[in-house]
Amino acid sequence: TFYQAKSAQNQLKSQALNQQFQSEMSAINAKSAEFSAQQSMLSSAKQIGRYTMGAGQAKSSAKASMAARGIQGGVGSAAEVIGSMDLIKEIDRMTMSANSVRQAESIRNQAMNYRNQSVMSGLSADNLNTTAGTISPGFGMSTSLLTSAASIGQNWARDNRLNQLIAADSAVRFG
Repeated sequence: TFYQAKSAQNQLKSQALNQQFQSEMSAINAKSAEFSAQQSMLSSAKQIGRYTMGAGQAKSSAKASMAARGIQGGVGSAAEVIGSMDLIKEIDRMTMSANSVRQAESIRNQAMNYRNQSVMSGLSADNLNTTAGTISPGFGMSTSLLTSAASIGQNWARDNRLNQLIAADSAVRFG
């Protein structure tokens, strides 16, 4: 009984260590995911910057080309061309920005899942350690000894009574 209790206690402690490891790994993964989300936003901001700079250069080239051909830039179809270039640039910038936010939030949701997993694994580790602490191999051995002693006492009393009955029956038959 002592060794069975000790084995159960050690098994629970081992499971607690595994859960604690899982908790720590999940916490690391959560930090990594948050870093990835931040890097994704930074990369997207750079990409948007490059795109808007290119769009600005295309707009400037278009204005210069129109001016070189003698087209007045601020009126009529020339103004519409410049305006549509600005509109397309703004729509593309907003689309890129929205996609970036969606991607970062998806990564952050994964980070939240990792944090929740870390908390739950830590809680499981604590519960397993608490359960392991409630197992007392020495108490199990004492209980086993008391149970054995009680069983021995019952057997002795039964055997003693049986011997008395046999002796009394023998005395009546042969007496």
